[in-house]
Amino acid sequence: MPRKDSAKELRELQAEVQQRLSQVSLLQQEQRELRMQHDALVSFVDLLGWLRDQLTKAKASDEQQQEQQEQQQQKQQPSLASLLGNTSELLLLDQLRYLPYSGGDSHATGSGSAAAAAAKPKGRGLQDDEDEEAASNLERRIAPPGDLMYWLRWFLAQPLHPEAHTITAEQLTQRYAKSLRELSMLLHQVDNGSSGHSPAPRTNGTNAPAEQEADSADAVADPYERMGRILLQHSHMMVSVILAGRNHVLSAFCLANPETGKSRTEHDMERYNWALQQIKLSQEQVADTVGVTKVFQRIYAPVAAQLRELQIELSLQPAGTTAGAGAGASSNAFGIYGGRSMVDTSSSSGGSGGSGGSGGSGGSSRVTEAEVQPPSSMLKHLTESDAKAQKLARLSVLLQKDAMIKMGVGQLLGGVLEVPQLARLMVLLAYPVNWTTYGLTISEMHKQQMLELDHPQQQQQHGLRYVKRHQPTVFSKKRVSLVRKKLEVCNISEL
Repeated sequence: MPRKDSAKELRELQAEVQQRLSQVSLLQQEQRELRMQHDALVSFVDLLGWLRDQLTKAKASDEQQQEQQEQQQQKQQPSLASLLGNTSELLLLDQLRYLPYSGGDSHATGSGSAAAAAAKPKGRGLQDDEDEEAASNLERRIAPPGDLMYWLRWFLAQPLHPEAHTITAEQLTQRYAKSLRELSMLLHQVDNGSSGHSPAPRTNGTNAPAEQEADSADAVADPYERMGRILLQHSHMMVSVILAGRNHVLSAFCLANPETGKSRTEHDMERYNWALQQIKLSQEQVADTVGVTKVFQRIYAPVAAQLRELQIELSLQPAGTTAGAGAGASSNAFGIYGGRSMVDTSSSSGGSGGSGGSGGSGGSSRVTEAEVQPPSSMLKHLTESDAKAQKLARLSVLLQKDAMIKMGVGQLLGGVLEVPQLARLMVLLAYPVNWTTYGLTISEMHKQQMLELDHPQQQQQHGLRYVKRHQPTVFSKKRVSLVRKKLEVCNISEL
């Protein structure tokens, strides 16, 4: 009897231990998701602060240019030049005193290294301790450790692509098909072990410039760096088109097959599921993606609801008003380029007012007392015009938020991946990656996986299957860091 009782107690203890281990694993995953959600929210806040600083600097630069022009004009009047000049300088200094200061952004224009330095956070290295395996895994990702929005700020700091305002969806599709062919060949080289390892270390000493020239000459032969350059070029074009206010071009581009050119009506969810299984995401990458997707849903839900409400209201307005809204939305997304608002509300409201005026005048040049509108009717007309203008202005703000949120989420989700993973995902999907669909697909797969892993035994079996299957090509941390440094300090024109 004692032996049977001991065996029973041992089995109960083992079952309890397995249950506790399962709970610990779930809590660790929840903790990682919450930490990623916090990091994503902080990244969005930092991005907003960076955009605010850029707008503030642009306004300060315009004020300085205006001040210089005023000083040149005042030189023709010596009696008033000293008084007006000193007063203007004091006002300018008083304004500059309250501007936010960011040490890393003080030279955001100019060469490529200066542009990269403008987006780069001060006092933050490219990699953590090289002896930590966790940090090593993070450093292989596209986003630098601790700065998830780095590459989006880098794109925003670059000049717009020369064809951003003129390129068509068909031309984008042709460019994308060419990029996919190049990525496919580079992935074939990586899978076959060609240049799959870190290059032999060079002799250190006085040959640093020669080594840099040799590295740049061998850049084309390095499949990893070549993949990074192709991805940067493609992403820069996408961001440029968005900033140019041509989202309709991207919408048509994302639904077109690069090989056939045929358009589809919706995204192929089965192909997303298949492609995600092929790129072999780690458990940490899945958890981070799920966390970012939850943040996206929470941030974007009120914006989407307000957009739908405004679009329904504006669809009831005359056609000229909605056309004005569409034309106004064609300007830049953030107001960084051009320094003007997205929607010119005066043109839309003025158009409706003009049509009303012409209708009231009739065919006679003489206005009689009977033809004059009563004050109540005129007030109602002005109120309606003002309401339309306010709705159009609100729509422009929501469109800016829509573009900013989607670009930010695309950066966060893409930054979780490694360079070969993103390249493989693009090749396998064939169609351009829709990051919203990508994040929601992974979240749904993760949810189904958690439902299937309720029992500890199933969780252990799944873990064994996962370890056997997950054997991607691993690049050395030194090589990834070297390529990232070279790409971070270059200008988009140098790619």
